[in-house]
Amino acid sequence: MNKMKRQLGHQPGVVIIGFLFLLLLLPQESLNVGFVLEEIPEKEVRLELAWVIGSGDEGGDFYQPTYFTLDNQGKIYVLDAGNSQIKCFSPAGKLLFAFGRFGQGPGEFSKNAAKLKYLEDGRLYLIDNHQRRITIFSTEGRPQKVFKLKFFINDIAWKKGRYYLADFIPRRNHHPLHFTPRLDKIEGSFGQVVEPTRGIFKVIQSLPAPIMVESEFALYDLNSLVVTSREEVIYSQRWPYYLAKYDREGKLIKELIGQTDFDLSYPLELEVKREWVVHKMKGPVGEVFDLIIRADDSLVVPYINPERTFIYFDFYDRDLRLVKRYKLANVVFDPRSRTGLRHLYLDSENRMYCLVVSREDFPALKKYKLLF
Repeated sequence: MNKMKRQLGHQPGVVIIGFLFLLLLLPQESLNVGFVLEEIPEKEVRLELAWVIGSGDEGGDFYQPTYFTLDNQGKIYVLDAGNSQIKCFSPAGKLLFAFGRFGQGPGEFSKNAAKLKYLEDGRLYLIDNHQRRITIFSTEGRPQKVFKLKFFINDIAWKKGRYYLADFIPRRNHHPLHFTPRLDKIEGSFGQVVEPTRGIFKVIQSLPAPIMVESEFALYDLNSLVVTSREEVIYSQRWPYYLAKYDREGKLIKELIGQTDFDLSYPLELEVKREWVVHKMKGPVGEVFDLIIRADDSLVVPYINPERTFIYFDFYDRDLRLVKRYKLANVVFDPRSRTGLRHLYLDSENRMYCLVVSREDFPALKKYKLLF
């Protein structure tokens, strides 16, 4: 299976334009970042399967699921975008109810909705960039508010009456982080999009219509954020392994690049031919998944190696110091198959949830217990 199609959830048009965002994914050694992690011993951990949802089970079938989120009671909400539904499951994996449908009215969304987040205000937030809006649902599935967006966003968080948003535009001096008390008006922006190799933004701007390339980048889930109890914002990118922490007003506190034994960027050869960019992939690629923040403000960074044979969890303390690393042999899916992970989450009890997408089998949500 084509890596790009798997990663973007088979969204329409991805075959034509999916390669555009590869421009950013160049070796991380070229990044101009002042902090590099010290090496830390890896602790190998085994997995024990608890349950699987979506392998033909009644009520649990998915069609192009894109994301899932857990509420504070342990209930799991799966964004089944292909069916334009959100399905709620108990902690034991039993289907409780479903809501949503295709359309543009209240409680409706497109088949390309990308992300669903349960936030600290106790509500569900559905990001639908193709309709340029965010819909807020109660945990019972009732639509409450709809906000139109002036730009595409990849992630959202809420802390003490303030929203934080992340977007991604491959442009020098672009600020990818935004804050606001209301979703209909941005109050301020800060942060930086890391340039994976020197000069690549200049290449994009040299194209006859750079805004077309930038808009395609903006549609996809290329970065994430979390907010601590101290209202510090931690930002990451899917490629490369990069973290940055900011205070409430957007002042940089710390940034770093994760130290691994493998390259977490796309190995590419690039060439501009007239108005387009030609690329050639050279080898497999890993990725960093969305950040996980714990109640004590510790941070978990999940990622997978390029060969997809191991899953890792890096644990940071509240000052963004790496304290431990878990290494898990990938028994979630066959690395040789046309299968991959769409989303990965580790809860406070070290139970791992994996959304697996495939062109060879049913999409599935899997729950594992980590065995130390």
